[in-house]
Amino acid sequence: MAFASGHSRRTVVGVVALLALAIPTTSAIAATVPVDPGPALSAGKVIIGTSQNLPSLEVTAAWNIGSYAAPQVSAYYTSGQAAIDQSSVTKAALSWTKNWVNRACGSQKPAKVKACKAAAVFDIDETLLSNYEWISTLAVPFSYDSAASNTANSNCTTPPIKATVALFDAFKRLGVTAFLITGRSENSRAVTESCLAKSGITGYSALILDPVGNTQNAGDRKADQRQALIEKGWKIGPSVGDQISDMSHGALGRGFLLPNPMYYLP
Repeated sequence: MAFASGHSRRTVVGVVALLALAIPTTSAIAATVPVDPGPALSAGKVIIGTSQNLPSLEVTAAWNIGSYAAPQVSAYYTSGQAAIDQSSVTKAALSWTKNWVNRACGSQKPAKVKACKAAAVFDIDETLLSNYEWISTLAVPFSYDSAASNTANSNCTTPPIKATVALFDAFKRLGVTAFLITGRSENSRAVTESCLAKSGITGYSALILDPVGNTQNAGDRKADQRQALIEKGWKIGPSVGDQISDMSHGALGRGFLLPNPMYYLP
């Protein structure tokens, strides 16, 4: 079921308003992007990510880049630039999180970090698992095909993203409890759990999927689900995802935005 929205909403407004695709030509370094969480807060949160261009939260419709930019998008992944950017963001996430657990828990000792209920949130698609291979080979590359998506999920033809899985494992060693919050439907729980296990992604506390019949957009739903964890006593530091909606509307310490020039989900 969807979580009730009984908390004070922190609205994050536009981070980057460009719809154009920008493919970096040199190695990117994770940059701090200021985010305005609204007038109720005196200091804004930040999202750390690469220089990709994404629409702001004012864009309310999901979209795929389509075939027009397919050569540039493919070059971004096949050249190794995507992996460089993923590594840049995940290194920044680990560095920030080590400092955060010192502040939140008073220690980096795993037992103390675990006991103080320090938590991290991960998205799945384009965060822990990659859909690039099957999306790039569609008849219309980088379009959306629900049947192909279901087949890829069922067959687990979504390889793990090495840098993010390494971050996930580093958090476990640090004593930070991981929660997976994904846009995949509750109907896909069995195939998702199976694919995560095959990909070596284990030891998370809970897999939180999109409830059947839910009508919230991703940003609102994921914020509610993070808030529900906080209300159970968890301290959420990093939220790691490929969409602004993985880290909008508060209920987290810092967002870490992985590159995804293929599609956008509000």
